[in-house]
Amino acid sequence: MTDTERLLTPARRPEDVDAALRPRGTLIQVGVTGDVTIPLNALVGKEITWRGSQRFHQEFAEAVRLMRFAKKVGADCTLQVVPYYNKPTQEGIYQHFKAIAEAVDIPVVLYTNPQFQRSDLSLDVIARLSTHPRIGYIKDASTNTGRLLSIMNRCPDISVFSASAHIPAAVMLIGGVGWMAGPACIVPRQSVRLYDLCRAGRWDEAMTLQRKLWTINEVFARFNLAACIKAGLASQGYEVGDPVPPQPALTPDERKIVEKTLAEVGS
Repeated sequence: MTDTERLLTPARRPEDVDAALRPRGTLIQVGVTGDVTIPLNALVGKEITWRGSQRFHQEFAEAVRLMRFAKKVGADCTLQVVPYYNKPTQEGIYQHFKAIAEAVDIPVVLYTNPQFQRSDLSLDVIARLSTHPRIGYIKDASTNTGRLLSIMNRCPDISVFSASAHIPAAVMLIGGVGWMAGPACIVPRQSVRLYDLCRAGRWDEAMTLQRKLWTINEVFARFNLAACIKAGLASQGYEVGDPVPPQPALTPDERKIVEKTLAEVGS
């Protein structure tokens, strides 16, 4: 970590959500829990800018415009979540991601989070999509390591990222390439350290650090995730404003709990 100044784009007014700051140093990605598109350095040894559109099919043209703009300004790939308002069939989901990959000349990262979706990506659909030349990654928030093993075994050309901050060491142990999760925003140095330990195969040390960082996830589970990230950054001197409504900011007492937890993990 050389600089953690620009983890989040401040959003104090509605018009601020169109702003994006260029990061310096090595940053940890925020995931789709951020309020706006956020440039970042992913845990893969190179600078990558992720830009999520998360549009419903009625706004597909606008989503494509945003993704093309993302590539124009330097994005290396686009992170696309399973549609979560309507309940598409598996064929509908396949066609959705295929249409995205065909519409934009940029690598596509599949993102599945069953907690917020009415349908999920089946192994059959993932296997079909993995044959597309622009689809080579998946961010999986199922927390099911057995499912991840199935994806790796059946789709060897797909690189798997965990989207759950409580199992990154386990995911990397079984063959994953990293993780994308909100807590890393407020403990970036420790998260980079965990990644480095996993890459080096120092699993005992990695698991010791993983268990220590679990307290951050416990706090996130108690309160609003975005609010915890905002409060955690503010306590470290990075004023990024409150969460965008309807997500409430943490109360003073809740902020003290976040600050105490960060102090305990050495942030």
